[in-house]
Amino acid sequence: MRSRILAALVVVALGGCGSAAPAKGAGTVTVLAAASLTEVFTKLGKDFQTANPGTTVRFSFGASSTLAQQIIAGAPADVFASASPAPMQQVVNAGRAAQT
Repeated sequence: MRSRILAALVVVALGGCGSAAPAKGAGTVTVLAAASLTEVFTKLGKDFQTANPGTTVRFSFGASSTLAQQIIAGAPADVFASASPAPMQQVVNAGRAAQT
């Protein structure tokens, strides 16, 4: 059940966050996510690519605080999945997030 909920959230996130998501079947989606999400996001990324041929999901996993600082400094990301609310709030406060 938890995986289904995460899958639904990721699909929504991939479709609506950050810079414009690629049109179906084209482009790359860049995901910066907490290291604790590596296993589940890797699976979800593969599932997303299967459902959207021609689309590549590229991941960067690490500490949420480090990823937040990278985004604030200008690192490109279509999706940011933080393990805690504080780094996400930093990104929002810096004006580097589109909330959906």
